Amino acid sequence: MAELTLTRIDNRLIHGQVIVKWSRIANSNRILIVDDTLSNDPFMVDIYQMAAPSGMKVELMSTEEAGKSYQKDELGEGKIMLLFKTVSSAFAAYQKGLHFPTLQLGGIPNEQGKKKIVTAVSVDSTELKQICELHNEGVEVSAQIIPEESKISFDEILKRVGE
Repeated sequence: MAELTLTRIDNRLIHGQVIVKWSRIANSNRILIVDDTLSNDPFMVDIYQMAAPSGMKVELMSTEEAGKSYQKDELGEGKIMLLFKTVSSAFAAYQKGLHFPTLQLGGIPNEQGKKKIVTAVSVDSTELKQICELHNEGVEVSAQIIPEESKISFDEILKRVGE
C-alpha cells in the first residue's frame, strides 16, 4: 500500500529547489499530481514527468480517479508526495475519497479578493471555507513555503485572515 508522506498545495507543482527539498524531507519516491485539467493533457503530463528530480516517478490523475484509486487501495507501492495546484482540487479529491491526513498550503498566489496568510499563500472566502471543512474532517492543515521556515498552524491561519 502506498504511503502519503506529504500533501501540498502549490500552484507551481514541481519546481526547482523547493520540490527537491520537500521530496527529501518527505522521503518520497513518487509524486502524484491530482488535477482534473492537467491529467487530461498529455503534453503537460510529459512536462511534469521531465521536471521531476532524477529517479522520482511522476503520475497525474483526476480528482475522481485519485479518490477511487485510494479507496480501492490501488495507488500502488512507495512513498507519495501528493500535489495539488489549487485548494479546490484538494477539496474535490478529498470529497471523492482521497483522504489525506495532512494538508500543507505552500504556494497559492495573491489575487484580488484574497487574504494573505503569508507571502506566497493567500486564500479567498471559498478556499477558506474548503480548508475549514477539511480541518473539520480531521485533516491537519498548515501553511509552510519552504522547509527552513516555521509551519503556520490552522489556528494561526484563521487569525491571519481575520476569521
